[in-house]
Amino acid sequence: MSTPSGISLSAEAGHQHSGGGMGHFRARPMLSFSTLNNQNDPTFNQLLGINNHGEIAGYFGSGAQGHPNKGYLLFLSRHRSRYVNENVPGALQTQVTGLNDRGVTVGFWSGQNTASQMNANLGFYSWAGSFHSVAFPTRHNSNPPVNQLLGVNNAGVTVGFYTDAKGNPHGYAYSITRHWFHSVIVPGGVSDTATGINSAGAISGFYTGPGGVTRSRRPDHPADVPRRVSDRGLRNQ
Repeated sequence: MSTPSGISLSAEAGHQHSGGGMGHFRARPMLSFSTLNNQNDPTFNQLLGINNHGEIAGYFGSGAQGHPNKGYLLFLSRHRSRYVNENVPGALQTQVTGLNDRGVTVGFWSGQNTASQMNANLGFYSWAGSFHSVAFPTRHNSNPPVNQLLGVNNAGVTVGFYTDAKGNPHGYAYSITRHWFHSVIVPGGVSDTATGINSAGAISGFYTGPGGVTRSRRPDHPADVPRRVSDRGLRNQ
């Protein structure tokens, strides 16, 4: 596997206004930036998740026809960083979007790579070298269906969204150990997407309210995830 590019940029230390009528300021820490392209496709890379061990989830390939998404993990090291391909067996496209500290990765995959890029997709999690597909149990899927997992915590609870028949995304949480689903519902929202979850069970994401305005949102408590849906009879393939 190829190693990361040596390109780096530094952001100068400065001061950032924190708001308030008195004009409070705080120091902004020095930041360092590195380009970490997987050289299997140096024209298109996205890094989407990182854990406490410095392991990063991402993919290369734009998704255009003939240029499919291909997932990978990047293991950072001072001596030699390495890329490891991670793709759902039999899939034409895979994006790895999140990972925890216990070897679980999540994302979504598709068996299609069409010119329109309107490809059916399913969420997945990988655990102990085994891949499992995840789809929120509903009869109101979009056409083509869209299910994506975007984040996972150390308890093995994942979050993501599915798209309904009207094209609106709806967030949900799924436990890979207990196999339950929760709807993530933002009060007053027309649609919402759950993008991340921490070890305390707090979920982040964004939603669209009346008038089409998109806002970020973090439920104040896991109880804001109100409805549990049993997966009895549901088989993750």
